[in-house]
Amino acid sequence: MKSKTSPEEIKAAILKAPEKPWHNPVSNEQPVITYKVCHAVTKGQEAIIKGMLAKTPIISFGNTTQSELFIAHSATTTRTEVMGKSIYGSDIVTITENGGGFLFLDKGSKTYAQMAKEQKIKHYYKERFKAKTIVDLEKREAVIEIESPYKLKYVLQLDRDEKLGAFTKDIVANVIGCPTLFAAAGVDLDPVIRAGMPVKGETFMLSGAGAWESISSFVISDVSVARDRKDLFEVPKGYKDLREIYRQQKGNGGSKVNFPTVVIGDNRNSANSPSGAPDKGDGPTGTSSQALTFSSTEVNRIPECFPETYGAKVSDLVDEKLLDDIKFLVNTVTKRLNNFSGNNGTLTLDWLNQVEAEANALEAGAGGTSTPGTGLFHLLHNDTSTGVLDSLAKKSIAGLLVSGNNLSDIGLSAGLQATINGIIANGSITPQNRFSSLSGPNQDIVIKHYVFNKIGTVSIAYPTSSGTQSFVAGLLNVAVNNIAFNVAINDTPVVSNLNFDGGGIHLTVNLPDASGSAYLDIWVSSGYWAAVVGAGIACFFGVGCEFLALLIAVGLLVDSTSGPATIDLQNLSIDAEIGLVPNAVQVLQPKVTMLHLNATVHTTWTPSVSLGLNNLIDDIVSVVADHTSIILNAAQSAIQSKLNSYLDKDLGITYPPKFGPVNLTGIGNNVDFEANKFGYVEENLNAGSLGIIDPYVTQIDSVLEPNILTLRDKFKVDFEDTEAAMNGVNGSLLGWATLDFTSVARYYLGTVLSQNFINYYIYSLWRNGSFNFNFSTVQTHVIYDVVRAAFPALGLPPFNSKMMAHLWPSVPPRTLFTPAPASTGEYYATTFFDDVRLCFEATEKITIEFSFAAQAYTEIGFGGLNSTTGQLDLLKVADRVFDIYFDLSHLGVQVINPEVQNFVIPGMQPAINFDYTPLTQMQTLFAQVLKWSLVSRDNSCIPHGTGDPVYLQRYAIGTSNAWGSKNAGNPLAAVFQLLPYKGNLYVSQGLSGLITGILEGTDDLDIDTMTADTATIITAFI
Repeated sequence: MKSKTSPEEIKAAILKAPEKPWHNPVSNEQPVITYKVCHAVTKGQEAIIKGMLAKTPIISFGNTTQSELFIAHSATTTRTEVMGKSIYGSDIVTITENGGGFLFLDKGSKTYAQMAKEQKIKHYYKERFKAKTIVDLEKREAVIEIESPYKLKYVLQLDRDEKLGAFTKDIVANVIGCPTLFAAAGVDLDPVIRAGMPVKGETFMLSGAGAWESISSFVISDVSVARDRKDLFEVPKGYKDLREIYRQQKGNGGSKVNFPTVVIGDNRNSANSPSGAPDKGDGPTGTSSQALTFSSTEVNRIPECFPETYGAKVSDLVDEKLLDDIKFLVNTVTKRLNNFSGNNGTLTLDWLNQVEAEANALEAGAGGTSTPGTGLFHLLHNDTSTGVLDSLAKKSIAGLLVSGNNLSDIGLSAGLQATINGIIANGSITPQNRFSSLSGPNQDIVIKHYVFNKIGTVSIAYPTSSGTQSFVAGLLNVAVNNIAFNVAINDTPVVSNLNFDGGGIHLTVNLPDASGSAYLDIWVSSGYWAAVVGAGIACFFGVGCEFLALLIAVGLLVDSTSGPATIDLQNLSIDAEIGLVPNAVQVLQPKVTMLHLNATVHTTWTPSVSLGLNNLIDDIVSVVADHTSIILNAAQSAIQSKLNSYLDKDLGITYPPKFGPVNLTGIGNNVDFEANKFGYVEENLNAGSLGIIDPYVTQIDSVLEPNILTLRDKFKVDFEDTEAAMNGVNGSLLGWATLDFTSVARYYLGTVLSQNFINYYIYSLWRNGSFNFNFSTVQTHVIYDVVRAAFPALGLPPFNSKMMAHLWPSVPPRTLFTPAPASTGEYYATTFFDDVRLCFEATEKITIEFSFAAQAYTEIGFGGLNSTTGQLDLLKVADRVFDIYFDLSHLGVQVINPEVQNFVIPGMQPAINFDYTPLTQMQTLFAQVLKWSLVSRDNSCIPHGTGDPVYLQRYAIGTSNAWGSKNAGNPLAAVFQLLPYKGNLYVSQGLSGLITGILEGTDDLDIDTMTADTATIITAFI
């Protein structure tokens, strides 16, 4: 069936209000017949009919497969009421005047829509039907068989009650179809009308096997004829015009619709694998064997006894204990949090403000700063900038200022911002001194703003709209807009899992209660009105032509059905996997390779118009659930992106980390995660060269993981774990405070630095001129006096201040590990300067150059130099994780291989018997000048405890005190145990000190009960 009116004209006509209000055409004097009709779809045939009616949105078998209608006919008007749920709608009424307009009523929302005569759609069948009608009066049966374009058959049982004859045509129109339209299309219903009133009927369709199969049926009952039924055709009191609601689009006045609970997550995420294909670079990294830059044939010509490599290897082992303690600390914080809210596309996690608010509330009581539970905030941050977060902030701020970042995003006052801008613009202030150039009070202000606005507040962007989605064959559109979230923490620990698994670090965060709000819009597409045109097929399935008008009302109502929705996210959880992924140069970077938001979603919708008419409720339930899933998918994508951006841009984490000027390129990697035990990562690296000058490399052990695991066990033997130590003093705070921490530490991680890698680093320093040195005037005077005495024949003039001397290694220095001296506690590395040049220049154009070789005993130190203490500090900003230092005061510098020494003087001529004896007077000077050039790398800055061997380093964290014999004054320290083995340096690392007692949750060191007074004492040390 088609319409002679275009879809655009249909919509325009529908939206046009009738010139006159509804006038009831029925009087109480007119007889009115009433009856009930029950339509039912034959069991098992729902899918077939759905396929036939795919573009007829009036039909929905999701509500029920049967429908009960109450129908009333007068001589001029027909009233059809849907009783409860039906495939046509729920609690709706249509009143149609013969040759006139019609009225639609929705009992649920108490709304109506009036259509004038000129607004009715004139339908017709564009195809002629080939059909025959056979009536058997004896059997009181009529059969209508349609051969084309559809293979259909109606079998009707008739009633010959003469009293009902006047209404037979109207009854046929309702239960079969419009006789006039059918006749015009080639189906003659007049024989049926003359034979009697249909009281029962069944529709059949020809199956593929050639047999007739029942599709649907109807039964008429409770037939009654009476007068005084005018009220059935009135607009009930209190009903509102649907058009006005459509125009106003108000988001209130409706009744709540509670959708069924939908569990999302498992099915939604099943297609989202935890990691992508390795060849796309978006999944966790596994074993990758790659060749070095030279060919395998070249390598094979070099023999080896054991598995060895020429690559530069770096590896790390992280113990599960570190993740356990991080989980403990995070949950300690979340036990003080209430909720986070998200509006306008941003979910704000202002966690530190909430920790502070709780502390302030407790301190306001009678106990003040001695109230249990007040200590955590003061441990994290305080006005003296000595909290744990303050120490982290200092390092981050200093690093940002070094890079030229002016901290404009942390909310500083205009005046302080101008001061920082001026410091950065001041060329006389070195980048490393920018932070220290601020006054003490200004430093505290900057630290506070950074702590609260960068560390203590995390903002996550999420989409505020799901975007437009279509359903019901594209006829209806839906969108979820203005989305806001509230994540309730309710003072509970939220991290349930933080552990290693087979693919990386597995993180699970459970949020006890989360809710959201949104505005749900549903509207008809342009295709809907076109579908109205082609809905005539419904007439063949027991849906009379009177119901085609209902399509118009459905479209109008759906276009009005928008309203606020609340989203209850129960059991909300974040399930994430953090792996290591190679970047463009094959250096590993941490990446959140998988993040899922899972929840049980329950939605409550308050539409502006009730859904009494809308028979698509099941579809809408599904759509709302899907759209909540879409929002969560978008939110989880935003969170994953935010975390990866934080890891990449804010933290700049790579593996291996950046080492100053070293330009690293990965040539292979290996990752091994053992569930609930450890995570191991190994990177094989290559470095660039000048083309003709390369770093020093040699064969080194290529098997690292078993050794680092062995040394982890050794560390746990050499150092008692803090938990065992706390048990040893029976949890006593006094016993803990007086404990000797010399041999107490918790193992967290191990690092391997290969000799080749260290030489890559030294090579990069050399290329950047880091070992070049210009001597001071005083030093130049000393050098000149020695040279003048050694070369009297040159007749050098007296020294003057314009004379210059400088030194540089002409080839890259090379560092080798020394396992034998290390085994006796002496030194574990030494560096050879194979060709050092010392050049002296006088004002009289006299130039003398010396060449010699030397050896300096070497240590590896970590962190940056704290200029206040003169010691390395792990929290001090530095552009490299480790650096190379030399023992200049104890073992000193030794001149080696004197036979290779040389000098060049003006006018020197080649001769076999040239006199090199002046070099004998230069030996002490050669050692001295190299010491002067290396003074900035004096190993005295590397912290050791009293009596510790050279391979044991102890870094006080956040304190200016030396370690001392019993860790005096150091509440927290990192312990590094170094061991050279087969060309690799193994560094086992643990944490020691008083504050580690916090991790055991004992007595006054229990963070949950710690007082502000105790925290102040602890931070005073820090």
